[in-house]
Amino acid sequence: MGLIKRITAILYVTFPLTVLAQPPSYSLPSGEWHIISLPASPPVNANTVRAILGDDISPAGFRETWALFAYDSTHNGYEPLTLGSALEQGKGYWIIQLTEETVSLDMPAGSTDTPQGYSIPLASVQANNQAQWTLAGNPFPAQEELGSFSVHSSEGPCSNPSCDFDQAGREKLVHNKVWIYANNAYVPLDKNGTLNPWAGFWTATLENSNGRTLSLEYGLESNNPIFIPELSSTLHWQLQGTINSNYNIDIYDIDLFDSSKSLINQLQNSGKKVICYFSGGSYENWRADANQFSESDLGKALDGWQGERWLDIRSSNVKKIMQARLDFAKQKGCDGVEPDNMDGYTNDNGVGLTANDQLDFNRFIATQAHTRSLSVGLKNSLDQINELVNNFDFAVNEQCHEYNECDALMPFINQGKAVFNVEYKESYVNDKASREALCLDAKNRKFTTLVLPLSLDDSFRLSCI
Repeated sequence: MGLIKRITAILYVTFPLTVLAQPPSYSLPSGEWHIISLPASPPVNANTVRAILGDDISPAGFRETWALFAYDSTHNGYEPLTLGSALEQGKGYWIIQLTEETVSLDMPAGSTDTPQGYSIPLASVQANNQAQWTLAGNPFPAQEELGSFSVHSSEGPCSNPSCDFDQAGREKLVHNKVWIYANNAYVPLDKNGTLNPWAGFWTATLENSNGRTLSLEYGLESNNPIFIPELSSTLHWQLQGTINSNYNIDIYDIDLFDSSKSLINQLQNSGKKVICYFSGGSYENWRADANQFSESDLGKALDGWQGERWLDIRSSNVKKIMQARLDFAKQKGCDGVEPDNMDGYTNDNGVGLTANDQLDFNRFIATQAHTRSLSVGLKNSLDQINELVNNFDFAVNEQCHEYNECDALMPFINQGKAVFNVEYKESYVNDKASREALCLDAKNRKFTTLVLPLSLDDSFRLSCI
């Protein structure tokens, strides 16, 4: 009987980045169960079980003398990992080794420090309202008090600002303690407890988390108020050419990479809010961070958009790059973000994305934006608006009037959240009667509707407000 079968039975019975010169190591005795978590971010090409642990314990003995398990909260069960499985920061993993020697676990060369804006997703309670468990971990290379982490909810209590474990417990969102496993026993920690590097822990979400997206946050400016665009706010959307800063409007939506911090400051000093555009679901070969994507992250080309490919939004590397983009938006001083291509699952993406994959990723982006005190808009993605309206602060839509799809956006209006709609149809540009009919419908819906060139270069701008 192989080790993999023996330990599966036992488990169910017992229940801006800096390269680190010397990440902490971890001492793993023989014959003991431990919950571990990565204390640093491994290089993109060295994030598997083999790459991280295979030089510490012989890969030849995997599943015979040592093994690693993840916890699947969706199915309430353990998943045995393979040598090719990718390991993620913020997740906890059960590990055991039977080599009869103590083994020292180390991170691979080139591992980087965890950014301060780090967030750990938590599993939410389902319809049965039973506590839902997440196997998480300390993602940092130093001791951290549990009180350094806060609990963030997508809506309601602990949404803006986030709250500590005690308050989250009172709101029945998350239990006010977590559990580590030491000396063959579970040990509860409250917010004054200390998590060591490599330490994994259990956390439980409670009945009021049902229908919400929850996460643990660290080093985030979650107490800062988030800018929420009002209904019928005026907007200028320009992604190419020299930005025309002379419009008397409320909000500018401009490119994150191409817009300087001084331009953003200039617009804000004149009383404008600034939303920064980036693609959340596609690779663009001209962007400054394009070389950070691996080939396995990339899917098929976007039809009609040269140099773009769909992303495998399930990839931990893709998520890490998007977190860095949100950090960049925060550093530049953006008030909010507009992530584009957030509906890859409806396209021939080449990586087999499902509707649930898209929901998970879109909520991940929304949570990451909010933990940086950035508002976030849902771009198009009409089929999932009912599921996502609570997670996003406004909507950005293209051509809902042309394709008779505007009813799908009304959940945002019904929650008092702005809808920014852009139309490109030639008759709206050249035919006054068509444009007046468009604008009448937009005003009745309380949309902010613009007629713009497809290139979004400010060669003309027609506004219904």
